[in-house]
Amino acid sequence: MLGSTFTEQARRAQIVSAATPAIAEAGYRNASFAQIAKRAGLSSTGLISYHFASKADLIGEVVTTVLADLGAFMAVRMETAGDAATALRAYIEGTIDFIDTHREPMTALTEVGMLADAAARVVMFYTLPISVVPGLGGALWPVTFVVLQIVTNVYCYFAGLNALLGARWRAHS
Repeated sequence: MLGSTFTEQARRAQIVSAATPAIAEAGYRNASFAQIAKRAGLSSTGLISYHFASKADLIGEVVTTVLADLGAFMAVRMETAGDAATALRAYIEGTIDFIDTHREPMTALTEVGMLADAAARVVMFYTLPISVVPGLGGALWPVTFVVLQIVTNVYCYFAGLNALLGARWRAHS
């Protein structure tokens, strides 16, 4: 944040650190400024509003922080990869390691990502003809669908999202 003081940067980081578990536990829609302020030890939600223009602004900073952490984590693993096969293996193992050791931030990222993904799919569904989206026209779309489902399920499994969603599903049944 250009032009901000050290104290302002520290307060923003404190709020982002408190927002991440709030989103992971309550979900994007249910994570409130009140919950985040309580987790951050702030006296008022007004302090959040002072540092972030909106909930979307705060969520954007959470996503940016998690992705920056992921990038730094992966950079260390990828820098020694020599050939393409080694790089691919390092990338896959590094991603799984990050998900395993950063479950709370990844759950928060998934919560935000699922909302963004759903919105993008609705927009695409209503605005793009199927022939424009590669892989959706002709006989290739079932293959594309199955591959995306497998990739999504593997990611959700390693992220611990299946267990989280299963617990929520059982609680609401």
